Amino acid sequence: MYSTNLVLNTPHHFAEAIPAKFQSVKFTDGSGGTNGTTLEVDYILDIDEGKKHIGYKVVGGSLLELYRNVFISTDVETKDGVDFITWTLEYELLVPENPHPVSIINFWIEFTKEFEAHHLAQQE
Repeated sequence: MYSTNLVLNTPHHFAEAIPAKFQSVKFTDGSGGTNGTTLEVDYILDIDEGKKHIGYKVVGGSLLELYRNVFISTDVETKDGVDFITWTLEYELLVPENPHPVSIINFWIEFTKEFEAHHLAQQE
């Protein structure tokens, strides 16, 4: 199962769970579970715990060389005790010739699989 609390309050576990994708995750402004928190991985969290929504806005890095207004959000819906996650990627191409960010979509698919495997192993 997906733990919203784990993602909100201890994102440094991403580095433990998926070291190939996250070498480190550190708070640079704010703290877990609050709106406006900034992480060293160049994402800003926009959290609505009541709605089980987390948003990541890219504020720096190579993605902004191809895309404008990159925003990744996670929404969790619980049915019969099972959490279902929807990832949404919003972006604008800087120029029409730029490729669509298929690699980012694949990254989040693999992230979800690997994070879930790590989380389930922690519960055993």
